Amino acid sequence: MSPRTANLSLDQAPPISVPLRFFLTAPVLGLVAALLALAAGPDLYSSRWNPYTLAITHLFTLGFMAQIMCGAILQMLPVVAGAPVPHVTRIAKLSHPLLTAGVLLLATSLLFTDQYWSLLASICLILGFTIYLAATGLALWRNRTSSPVFQALVLALFSLLLTLLLGLVLLAAYRDWFVLPGINILADVHLSWGLFGWIGLLLLGIAYQVVPMFQITPEYPAWMKKGLVLWLFGSLLLWSGLQITPLLNIRQTYPVLQTLTRLAIFGGFVLFCIITLRLQY
Repeated sequence: MSPRTANLSLDQAPPISVPLRFFLTAPVLGLVAALLALAAGPDLYSSRWNPYTLAITHLFTLGFMAQIMCGAILQMLPVVAGAPVPHVTRIAKLSHPLLTAGVLLLATSLLFTDQYWSLLASICLILGFTIYLAATGLALWRNRTSSPVFQALVLALFSLLLTLLLGLVLLAAYRDWFVLPGINILADVHLSWGLFGWIGLLLLGIAYQVVPMFQITPEYPAWMKKGLVLWLFGSLLLWSGLQITPLLNIRQTYPVLQTLTRLAIFGGFVLFCIITLRLQY
């Protein structure tokens, strides 16, 4: 075994059917999103609250992207983090259809503004992600380490949980189940945790392992592996707190600090990109 694969537990990899069901579903949901985009026509970008825009966005993110990422995590947790998911085949069989049905029902409810479909979508997504996050969280808890990859996976899954909770709140407000002031602000926070927290932190953590292995590059700097994920997570947490202060009737909004936190998040990902490129030359 080469030094680059010494930390991998290849013998613990789950059956290929576990991630494959997610990988095969992803392009189908992506195709549905593309067909909806064709049907929407030029009005697609007229408003962020356009029903077609909302449906397509969630088919692509919660459908196409999340299916791939959820399948990959079930496959990579035991190999990269040494954290096999208990009863992984059963977990995949339970969570996958619930997540697939949930995103299709969600897109339907957003297109036709139907409360019934929204309720069904919420139930499916809550059940699916509860099963998935409980299983992956238990796997990480049982195999706690101080490795940068482990740290990134934990914070990425926590970011996914926050994204989902915010999404459910937004869906309830969108359906007028309760009044939510500042819905645009909360939508920005929801989007940021999904993009920079869930996707961004997961990308960083996996890159620390796979870029040196597959691109045959030197390791990422130790200071970067130890601190960048925490820096980004902390900056995102602080930015989110500053964003929602108006919703808590706090008059002081700290505009300078908001700008600094945005720069901290942007700068962190730019730094990651620059170092990744430099490692290859």
